[in-house]
Order: sequence, then structure tokens, then C-alpha cells
Amino acid sequence: MKIERYMTRGIQIRMPLALQMVLWDLQTQIRLEQGEIDYLQVYELKSIEQGNKRKQMILHRSEQPHYKKIHYLEVEELIIDKVFIIEEVEQDVKREIMMFAEEY
Repeated sequence: MKIERYMTRGIQIRMPLALQMVLWDLQTQIRLEQGEIDYLQVYELKSIEQGNKRKQMILHRSEQPHYKKIHYLEVEELIIDKVFIIEEVEQDVKREIMMFAEEY
């Protein structure tokens, strides 16, 4: 099945491209690991301190099936927000839309 990926204007404007690519990669990884995934994937972005460095923490979770995994990244620009990737299916096309939670 073909997968098309989109993002809202908010994501395009406020999220660095490198972090967008990481979230799409995490979306691909969970799909490869689990096959069928929940239509709603949640990515909570937080800033944490490890030693004397600040890092981007990404808590990736979903409800059905239950999934929870934490990732840490060194990035130039830290983002503190919640991001949804929502999947829609129409005929033989899956569409994934990345958006900030407040845009839902």
C-alpha cells in the first residue's frame, strides 16, 4: 500500500527539518516493527539535561497496540511540544499527517 506524508504549516514553520526527519523515521520504524499501527501516534518533545548538555527527549507512544519508547537526541534547537501523526486510509493509499497537538 502506498504511503503519502504531509505536515501542517505549523510543523513546517516551527519545527527544524532535522527533527521532522527524525519523527518520520520513528514512524517508519514502528511500522516495520509492528506492521499495523494505531491511527494516532503521539510524540512528546521535551528538553532534558544529561550531564552538562541539554538534549531533546522524544517520548513516542500509542494506545492500540500499546507502545512506548523514549529517544534522546543532540540537536541545535530544542522543541518542547506534543506532535501527532495521524493516519487516514482511502482506497489503496495511507496518508500520514504530522501536526502539533493544538492544530488537531
